[in-house]
Amino acid sequence: MNRIGVFHFMHGENEYDYFSQLFIIDDKRYYSIWCQYDGSDESKKDKVMLEDNKVLTFTEKSDLIRYAERVGITIIEDEEFRNDIHVMKRFRYRRRKKDCIYLINIWNMVSDINYSLGRKTFAECRNSDVDNIYDKMFYGLNLPAITPEGEEWLPTFTNREEKLINELYKCFLRTLRKYFC
Repeated sequence: MNRIGVFHFMHGENEYDYFSQLFIIDDKRYYSIWCQYDGSDESKKDKVMLEDNKVLTFTEKSDLIRYAERVGITIIEDEEFRNDIHVMKRFRYRRRKKDCIYLINIWNMVSDINYSLGRKTFAECRNSDVDNIYDKMFYGLNLPAITPEGEEWLPTFTNREEKLINELYKCFLRTLRKYFC
């Protein structure tokens, strides 16, 4: 796949680390490049590579790797991030630590996509209900620094929060469909 075009990223600066991101949207697989900011400038944030005001995507990871080589960036291969948007819909019916990880990753990635496109991020549109849901999902990660050894915490949500999670899912899905497909 030849994907030469206009893209926006800080090529040549060592302020970003680059990772492969796998998105699964409507049973289709899209590979993209996530740029993790590794500098001290607080005005810069993590972002994704864009082309023609959409997320730069590839149907095969090998195409993504060839593209990265062609533009002179190195994809860090230690971990591939997988983002299956539909895990969020299933989250209403089952809750596992693994699902919280997916949800936090999707939430953060959609925010990074919005930032990359110059759109408001979810952090800029926060309210106490959204903050509470994010916090519950974050605690559901059961990170060693905040969860006592041998314990596991799974979030529970009020009916109002469940409805808001469903609205967030629809919003995330609209964003991903618009900027990937």
